[in-house]
Amino acid sequence: MTEEIEEEDEEIEEWLLAQGCCAHCEERMLYAEDSYSLSICSAKVSLLGLLFTPLLLEGDPYKSRMFDSDCWEGAEEELRESKADVPPILDNYAILDCGVCECGIREDELLGIVVHGEVHRSQRNPAGEAPSDTFVVMDDDPLILCISCLHTLDVDIVQDLWDFRIAQETECEEGTFARCWRHGCSADGQCKKRLEETG
Repeated sequence: MTEEIEEEDEEIEEWLLAQGCCAHCEERMLYAEDSYSLSICSAKVSLLGLLFTPLLLEGDPYKSRMFDSDCWEGAEEELRESKADVPPILDNYAILDCGVCECGIREDELLGIVVHGEVHRSQRNPAGEAPSDTFVVMDDDPLILCISCLHTLDVDIVQDLWDFRIAQETECEEGTFARCWRHGCSADGQCKKRLEETG
């Protein structure tokens, strides 16, 4: 009888576990628990307001990442602390400001959108395939992250969120923080602005 109860408990526990894992701790997410989703996209000004377009590349190298609430809140706090003493890069052409470092974000520049919600089991199961996850947004007030904060999050805090380094074009890491593409970058990925400063 005890073995049957243990098997039932294991089945219930497995039912509560989502297919996807937290991007930080790499443990499986729990269905219907507080969680966060981080997506990379760009924004444009339209007649209806700001239009956000997900970044779509071959192989989806920058696919959305999910975090459980504790992991994301810890990562966000660390990110804010790392930017606390860094003056923001203000820009007259910005259409958005980063919610962490307050740097301006221009049209078509990469940015991150962090939304609060829950992971649910998808109701769609074509051809009897294994169940998949779907993220249900519970809060319509997302956190916007600039490309610099995305880079810091990827390299210094969570580490290796994506298979490719976050970059707007072919700029080097210093160029990502300086937004050197706004001034023009050379084709080999070296920032002209930095080269001019260093002579």
